[in-house]
Amino acid sequence: MKAHGVGIGGGTCAGFFRKRGFAAAVWSRHDDTEHRPDEYAIIENIVCDAKVFAHLFVWRA
Repeated sequence: MKAHGVGIGGGTCAGFFRKRGFAAAVWSRHDDTEHRPDEYAIIENIVCDAKVFAHLFVWRA
């Protein structure tokens, strides 16, 4: 999967950090089901996100 930058029409969890002066980025791995009936998340994607957070927290420590 190739990353690319795009804008979104709504707020993200990164807004909380930006308002407090932190540089923040948001990424998404979805199947176009967000904010719709029967929305779901793929467990593998959640695990990959957790790995990214773990890497960031270890890198910052």
